[in-house]
Amino acid sequence: MKIVLIDDHEIILESLSLLLGSLPEVDRVVTFEHPVVALEHCLAEKYDLIITDNNMPEMTGCAFTLKLRKEKPESKILMLTIDEHFGTIREAFSAGILGYVMKKANKRELREAVLTVASGKRFVSDAVFSELIRPDGPSHWDQSDDLQSLSSREIEIVALIGQELSSKEIAERLFVSVATVEKHRHNILKKLGVKNSIGIVKYALGNGLLD
Repeated sequence: MKIVLIDDHEIILESLSLLLGSLPEVDRVVTFEHPVVALEHCLAEKYDLIITDNNMPEMTGCAFTLKLRKEKPESKILMLTIDEHFGTIREAFSAGILGYVMKKANKRELREAVLTVASGKRFVSDAVFSELIRPDGPSHWDQSDDLQSLSSREIEIVALIGQELSSKEIAERLFVSVATVEKHRHNILKKLGVKNSIGIVKYALGNGLLD
């Protein structure tokens, strides 16, 4: 695949470019330090995936995403940043990104994020997910009684189901057995009062676990 990488720090840009270029699925990585220049290029060319930082002086990653998707809504964008703030995460997904991963992620997680978002599916890193479900999270996230009845593990599985992961894939992601995932799934269905995974996804969308 062909990837565009945007980051205003030259050293980070070069390091990430080398790391991404070492992935067997990646054929080419085009780098930009300036998001405005990157936007013009992405509007003119076609790429399989665009990876951008958020905190950049000329234009934030969220603003870049809004502008690009306004003209090319099919664009697949992954945000790679150090920003773990709930508000930024929500703003990024509202702008139209498909994935959010931290720069402290290891190569395995970064590869998983790249492949997932390039295929058109959502990806949320473990560190980001921990911020979304922490008990002392932002007060403006109005959790329903049903959501509060779920354990942190069950909320995590709800979000992964929303990413269209199978029970086997969830088990591999969480390092548990498929039987354990199925047990959690059964409990989630019972607690939420829904009949299937579609109901779980609708619930997740309605309660801020997905956008």
